[in-house]
Order: sequence, then C-alpha cells, then structure tokens
Amino acid sequence: MTSGDDPSESPPPPPPAFVASRADRDRTLEAVRALETAIGMAGPGREAAWQVLTSAHLRDLEAAVAEERGESLRPSGLLSMINSAHPRRFGARIRRLQKLHDDIIEEVDGLRADLADQPPDRLDINLIRERVSRTVRAVHTRRQLEADLVYEALEYDLGAP
Repeated sequence: MTSGDDPSESPPPPPPAFVASRADRDRTLEAVRALETAIGMAGPGREAAWQVLTSAHLRDLEAAVAEERGESLRPSGLLSMINSAHPRRFGARIRRLQKLHDDIIEEVDGLRADLADQPPDRLDINLIRERVSRTVRAVHTRRQLEADLVYEALEYDLGAP
C-alpha cells in the first residue's frame, strides 16, 4: 500500500480560508433559521413581543452577514484568494456577491428601522414577514452563487474540464 491508500488515514485539513468561510456561512445560516422561527411565531395579540424578538434576530442576521462579508474582503479570505488568482475569470462574479452582501445588510437595516419606528399596535406583521422572507431568499441565493463560484474555481485550478 502506498501513502494515501490507507483508508485509516484522514484527509488533510482544509485550508484556513475554507474553514473561515464555512464558519461564517454557518453562522449566517443559524441566524436565518432563528429569524424564520421568530417571524413564524404568532403575532396578533402579542405584537410587542413579536416585534422585540424579530428585531433581535434581524440584528443577529445583520451581524452575521457583515462578518461574512468582512471575511470575504480580507486578503486571506476565500473569495479574495480566488479573485487574486483569477481576477478576469471570477472578478465580476465576486463583486456581484459582495454587492449582494451589501444589499442584504441594507434590507435588514431597513427592516430593523421600520420595526423600531412602529408602535406594536400599528405593526403590519404580514408585510414584515413578506420582507423578511424576501431577504432570507436573497441570503440563500447568495450562498448558492458563492458555492457555485468556489466549486468552479477549484475545478479550474485543478484543470477539470
């Protein structure tokens, strides 16, 4: 048996950029799930509690997305590394991903402001739920686009067709 043929050998650990990117995306996904749970709770008759809980989870999502974006902009970040290696091939798509981060943060900030500005008894819970659902879809779409880009970059670096 040659080295690497032994099934008991564990694969080498992924590079730090992959680990950091995955951790950031996992944090964002946890924040999304908590927010979805919050907006799914009963609202009528408990508007104030719904408003506080939803605002708190929006704040968590905003922080997670901002952290994820910050990691992607670091020179040691996964997207920065891909962009440095192949700016012509992936640069426009990476800029689009960064713009999507900005759009998501802006939308979450707007949702938080709208919730803060409304007295609980005047809150349009269904409208807030619809806006949050659109934002959540944007988070999922961004994650999918990033996964596709990273996979394509790996294939490109490895010489796959």
